Amino acid sequence: RDILAYKVADNSIALRRNFDALKLPERVRVLALLRNNAVLPRNGLEHLQTDDTVLMLAPPESTLAIDRLFAGGAGRVDTVVLGDFIFEATAPAGQIAGLYGLPLPPAESEQPIGEVLAKRLRRRPVVGDRIDIGVAQLVVADTNGDAITRVGLFLRRRRPPVRGMLAIARRRYRQWRRRLSRLRGNLRRS
Repeated sequence: RDILAYKVADNSIALRRNFDALKLPERVRVLALLRNNAVLPRNGLEHLQTDDTVLMLAPPESTLAIDRLFAGGAGRVDTVVLGDFIFEATAPAGQIAGLYGLPLPPAESEQPIGEVLAKRLRRRPVVGDRIDIGVAQLVVADTNGDAITRVGLFLRRRRPPVRGMLAIARRRYRQWRRRLSRLRGNLRRS
């Protein structure tokens, strides 16, 4: 997990809600709240204020959801970060899998893509959650409560073939072996 520090922006969602009512992603823990360089007690705190600092411990996959709460902006995370393509969660998973060559069991082909993603996550979805599916990743692009409303699709570049990787490794091994031989020869001469 990472330690994150957020300065609450003047247009952030966190300002409009009670502190206790903020829906933080799973496994996110608030470590400290700072106002004017003084630590605030968490109990009894009703609202955050602009320029408050929130320190928290969070897994990397939760960063986008936390950004939405504290960083402000238009209230929506940039969709470029959430996939090469964005689909409504009600889009048929089978059609998407067929278009992009994704392996999908027949039982999941009949379901909406949002349901497939939610079932594979096996936890409450938050924006930025992702799963691998073949050579791609499905990403939670937007939610409404516990329901996924939009799904992103990242198409990853294929890895080089194993033969190519072996050739690269052999070439590097030979280079290091030559360097070591030269170094040994230089040490013997001195």
